Amino acid sequence: MEADLHRSIVVMEPGSGKRTEGQDAVIEAYRDFVAGGSIREYVESELSIDLWGDTAVATCRFALEWDADGEPHRDTGQDVFVFTHESGAWVAVWRAVIPDAE
Repeated sequence: MEADLHRSIVVMEPGSGKRTEGQDAVIEAYRDFVAGGSIREYVESELSIDLWGDTAVATCRFALEWDADGEPHRDTGQDVFVFTHESGAWVAVWRAVIPDAE
């Protein structure tokens, strides 16, 4: 994932406003999520990409079903990524997951 994430990426945790900052911390958070359970289904829809020079914002709706600690979970919402074009490649610099209201 290193090639896809800016070294200073920021990921906003859904619902809490907590920030995970930096490439190493973000990759570790993804690893922890995958190690803590199993994804049963992930569906994206309504993909949109807006582009301004070396900046792009990608959004999509998502539905995620997974098991963690023996319990089933389901989330739906909006995923927002901000990318910058740097050294010939697009890299993610910011991400927020906006859950649907329960």
